[in-house]
Amino acid sequence: MLSKDIKELSGSNFLLNALESKRKGSENEYLNLVQLIKTNTEKAVLDTQCVSQWLLTFIRHISLLRQDCRSLVEQVLKLRWVSQDDCFCEIFHRFVVHLVSAHPAYVFEVIERITKYFLHTNKIEEAFKAKAKERLHLLLKEVIVLVPTSTTHLCKRLISLLPIKDNSLGEHVAYTEHLLLVARYIPMLRDQLLTALMNRILQLDVSEACNYY
Repeated sequence: MLSKDIKELSGSNFLLNALESKRKGSENEYLNLVQLIKTNTEKAVLDTQCVSQWLLTFIRHISLLRQDCRSLVEQVLKLRWVSQDDCFCEIFHRFVVHLVSAHPAYVFEVIERITKYFLHTNKIEEAFKAKAKERLHLLLKEVIVLVPTSTTHLCKRLISLLPIKDNSLGEHVAYTEHLLLVARYIPMLRDQLLTALMNRILQLDVSEACNYY
């Protein structure tokens, strides 16, 4: 199947047939679809026109992305979307919102993918950095509104990702900026996040002092 023309594989019929076959217990087309999307997540330049059509198809048929389609959803969430054009980012944002609205259990994967960017936004091209930060937090805020109970998981996730000594200065600065933004628009997490941040800074200071002596 993967050797077929990419246009045939990109059509909405292929996507829907793969999901319907999966629902009926046949895995082949579904696995081909997962592999096709995985291939695009690994591309240096994302084919935004093609992937946009996939996302729009998924949005129209979001009910089909049940928990047994987790491997597919995980690949879609890995798409490098934050540094793409406004149109593509809007479609990706809509996909995530529809996904979490229809299937709240996916909120954990969504939070993990968003917060993973917090450490690495300093590596994004300078022209896209400000937009990337805005896009990430706009999406995270909406996800939290849709699933308020996910704040507990978000807090644990943010604390677990706090940079350590081995992280670069750029990663420390970028992550701190993101953490402070989250603390600003989710007040209930402010004390926990700021306390965790200060504790990590103290740990790093002590470590540096020990190394000095």
